[in-house]
Amino acid sequence: MKSPNYIHAVLKIIANEHRYAIASFLMESKDAPCVNQISDAVSLPQPRTSQYLSQLEARGIVNGMRHGQTTCYQLVDTPKTRLIIKLIKTTKKYE
Repeated sequence: MKSPNYIHAVLKIIANEHRYAIASFLMESKDAPCVNQISDAVSLPQPRTSQYLSQLEARGIVNGMRHGQTTCYQLVDTPKTRLIIKLIKTTKKYE
């Protein structure tokens, strides 16, 4: 069983509506979308999207890959990310 601190840390990650939206979009993406694609999908300015992606990357949820001038992102397969995916899938049932 995961500790309460672990669960709290995971919930904090997706408690922010923008990080939730980005994680949800990445979860449904078949490829690794670039920042501008993510920004358009979640209706945020590109600098804010980059800021949220940096936060997710620092927490080990996403991995950024440089392609020339741009960076593309995908979810990292970790227990924390799998829990986030389960939580997002569960909450989408109630939308």
